[in-house]
Amino acid sequence: MSTVAPFALVRVATLPFDALTELRPPRLGKLCDELVAARAVQARVRGTLVDALHAAVPRATDVRVRRALIELKRAVHNQRPCKVRADDLAGVRACVDAVADLDAYLGAQATIDAALSGAGSALAQDAPSLPVGSARDRSLGRRAAAGRPAAPLH
Repeated sequence: MSTVAPFALVRVATLPFDALTELRPPRLGKLCDELVAARAVQARVRGTLVDALHAAVPRATDVRVRRALIELKRAVHNQRPCKVRADDLAGVRACVDAVADLDAYLGAQATIDAALSGAGSALAQDAPSLPVGSARDRSLGRRAAAGRPAAPLH
C-alpha cells in the first residue's frame, strides 16, 4: 500500500528552478543521490548478472546453493531486494562467472537498504534547518511532522 504525503511542493513560475535547491533537505538529499546511483549500478549489471546466474544453476552441486542461485536470479530479474545468506554466498560466488557484477549488485542493494532505512531520521534531522516562509508554511510543517493532514486551502 502506498501513502501520500500530507504536503506538496508548488513551483512559482517567477522563481528560477535553481531557487528550489535550498529547499532540498541535505541529509535526505544525499541519501536520495546514493539510492539513485545504486539503482543505476543495478540497472547496468542486471542483464549480464541474470544470464550468469541462469548459467550457474546447472553447475551447482549443493541443493542450498542451487536454491540460493534460483532465488537470487528471480530477485534480480524482477528487480526485487535480494537476500543471500552469508553461508550460501561463497557457494553462489563459486558457481557464478560474473562475480564482479554480483558484488556490484549486492553492494548496491546494501546501499539502497541503508538509504531507505535512514531516510526518516535524515529528514527529522534536516527539518529544523529547512527554510520556512510564512506562518501558513510553518503550520503546514508542524502538521506534517505530527502526521496530521493540512488544513484545506481557501
